[in-house]
Amino acid sequence: YYATLQLRSASGGTAVFVSGPAHVDTTPPQIRELQLIVGAAGHGAAHAPEAASANLTASWQVSEPHSDDLGIALDFLRDDVVAATVALDAAPPAGQHTVALPLVAKATYRCRARVSNRAALEGSGGSNTVLVDGTAPVAGRVRDGRDPGADAEWQQSTRRLGVTWDRFSDPESRVQRVEVCFGTAPGPLCDVSPFTPATHPVLHVHEVVGAQPLAAGVTYFGTVRAWNGAGLYTDVSSDGVTVDTTPPMFARSALVRLASGATATASHNVSVVWDAAGDGVSGVAGYTVDVGTQPYGAGIHRAVPVGPSLGASLQLPRGPPEYPFYVTVHATDNAGWSSAIRSQRLTLDASPPEIGEVLFARSDSAAHALVSPPPLPTRGFYAFLGGCEDPQTGIARVSWRGRAAQASAG
Repeated sequence: YYATLQLRSASGGTAVFVSGPAHVDTTPPQIRELQLIVGAAGHGAAHAPEAASANLTASWQVSEPHSDDLGIALDFLRDDVVAATVALDAAPPAGQHTVALPLVAKATYRCRARVSNRAALEGSGGSNTVLVDGTAPVAGRVRDGRDPGADAEWQQSTRRLGVTWDRFSDPESRVQRVEVCFGTAPGPLCDVSPFTPATHPVLHVHEVVGAQPLAAGVTYFGTVRAWNGAGLYTDVSSDGVTVDTTPPMFARSALVRLASGATATASHNVSVVWDAAGDGVSGVAGYTVDVGTQPYGAGIHRAVPVGPSLGASLQLPRGPPEYPFYVTVHATDNAGWSSAIRSQRLTLDASPPEIGEVLFARSDSAAHALVSPPPLPTRGFYAFLGGCEDPQTGIARVSWRGRAAQASAG
């Protein structure tokens, strides 16, 4: 609408004046967006850390086609109680205003706005809610290695480090992201790799690149950093994993042998013993035993675990009365490396020697010995044993016993 003023003088002259436009506005302004930004949490953040004083910024977008000058009243609320009020005259349709307030742990903050135009029409709206989280995430558990169910103490690889984790939590703003670093000390000391975002929910593996591998005998630690929605974090380090690049070693003089010291046995139940292996890094975890009919074979027994013992009792199969066998002992260290030594050829000989004829003679010449004893002098006689043999283990010894009619003689 316009107003027109026409003035006429006494002499008949006229003057016309036209006012500026006057708009009829029946639509109140509309708040299209009202955002509460708290401190360094940034635009759109739903959580913020506790602070003695922090900037709370209200950012608005108002739809008002007829006027660029608006009246805006802002209420900043803590737990739905007004903590600060600001009245702005001639405010632009898009703008910001900041106040400083303390952020109390576990409190919620939001903003509400009332906006009016020149026609005294009003609109209102509310912002997002920001929860103040005053505590870092609850510490969880970190384990070395790639198996979530185990905590590795030793490893063979010089090119890879891994950790798994669980039990991290945050009841207010939840754990939002996890970062992992590796180093030669907990704490964290990230001298192997810096903090890197984890892409797996419970596992992170670091691949060592370049010419410098992980050092043998050095203990490495993984540190997990868990961040919550308020930007607070908790660091937890593993107890470390040590790199072992060498297997356990047997001395050059080490032996695997029958407990009796012999190289043959007549029993299917045999006891074997061996000399200990050594490992200067991770230590010997235990031994396993193979038994076979060939050197280093396992056709009879395979990988019989005996723990740290330096001996074992084994059952040989019943079959042929005689056969050779070999015992192989594997020493395994705590990193999984192993080495082996074996026995010399051992023999199961379950059949007795073949006994030949017993011959008698008056002299020490076997050429005159007879199967049937001739008349023998009272001072003694000679006996000869011929044709005795044992093709498996040979004749170890011969025992004699003589018996006279009334007394025995050796």
